[in-house]
Amino acid sequence: MRVAFSLFILVFLTSLAAIGQKVQVQPETKEIEGLRRKGMKCLAEYDKKTVEKAWLKLLKGYGKPDTWKGGAIALLATANGSEMLKEYDWITQLDATSQGTMIFLSLGAKGEYAEQGTPDYEKGKQMLERFGRQLQTEDLQGQISAAENVAELASKTYDKTVGYGEQLKSQMARIAKGKAELLKDLDQNKQDSVRIRKDLLQNRTDQEASLDEIKKVRKIAEEKKQKLLQMQQ
Repeated sequence: MRVAFSLFILVFLTSLAAIGQKVQVQPETKEIEGLRRKGMKCLAEYDKKTVEKAWLKLLKGYGKPDTWKGGAIALLATANGSEMLKEYDWITQLDATSQGTMIFLSLGAKGEYAEQGTPDYEKGKQMLERFGRQLQTEDLQGQISAAENVAELASKTYDKTVGYGEQLKSQMARIAKGKAELLKDLDQNKQDSVRIRKDLLQNRTDQEASLDEIKKVRKIAEEKKQKLLQMQQ
């Protein structure tokens, strides 16, 4: 668990550094549906599926996006749209790259495009920058949530480890107590063994003394019997 948690921290800090980077929007010309369209591009350092989901959600806030056969997404000008959408068709395309997903946006109307240096180009650029920051923010929020989950799991693991440590301490205390009682019993057994040996020696001595007394008494009784027989003759 410790290794996994350390690895997560490393990945989290690396991602955090990437999130802190400024969103770069640059001019770009791209051929879509047989036309070279001028516009702008922005690299989002996330997989295409993630970016496309968020990008479509953004476009739907302005109108009804239409996905073309080549993968481009069109949002056609409408009088009911935002200030930019009233004047321009929005043609966008997302391309997966080794670094993430490249977002292309072209604002065009009747062959004319909002080019770098114009107010509408700046508005489109600001929209892309906001979108890039939004992706970073949502990614960071997801990582924070994941970090909190990992921290909670690590905390539970720590609590289990502490509890297991307390169990081990209790076991060691019981073993130490049992050892002390065993040593005490061994010492008592040793003392009992010494006492019993002494008692056995004394018992042997007492037995020999008793045999001697028995022999003496029998001898005296035999002498008395002989004396009685002599008196009867």
